[in-house]
Amino acid sequence: MTADGTHGAAEAWSGVATAWDAHVDHVDDHSQASIALLVERVGIRPGERVLELAAGPGSLGATWSTLVGPQGSVVVSDLAPAMVDIARRRNAAHGNVETAVLDASAIDLPGAAFDVVVCRMGLMFAPDPSAAVAEIHRVTAPGGRLGALTWGAVADNPWMTSVG
Repeated sequence: MTADGTHGAAEAWSGVATAWDAHVDHVDDHSQASIALLVERVGIRPGERVLELAAGPGSLGATWSTLVGPQGSVVVSDLAPAMVDIARRRNAAHGNVETAVLDASAIDLPGAAFDVVVCRMGLMFAPDPSAAVAEIHRVTAPGGRLGALTWGAVADNPWMTSVG
């Protein structure tokens, strides 16, 4: 982990992983419209390589798996090891989905490795969002796509303060 606070963030998110897993379907239900728009706009095609950053418990893994089909591949990742453990369990039935502990600001994967990078409601938590975007650009193949959703300020999203 880096000295910029990502270690503390990983611990914090790991600490709420069980609760997040228990309630993620409810959270996703409230975000259905934005998730549907994200999926539509990013336009994942069969055979593509997809990286999801800040995936939490991996609730979209099945969606990405279906869209890329058996010839494609998906990496569902999060900074928090406990979230990745849950994502691994949730996506165990999908042979084209792998999981990884990854820091969006320092992605430990080769350059140009993905056709699509998705980050749903995670970029706003990066200590240095510009570093995260630079890393996303680095791992995205030429002509690849980024799909990202973010919230506004915490003041505009009071429910987020009660995640734990």
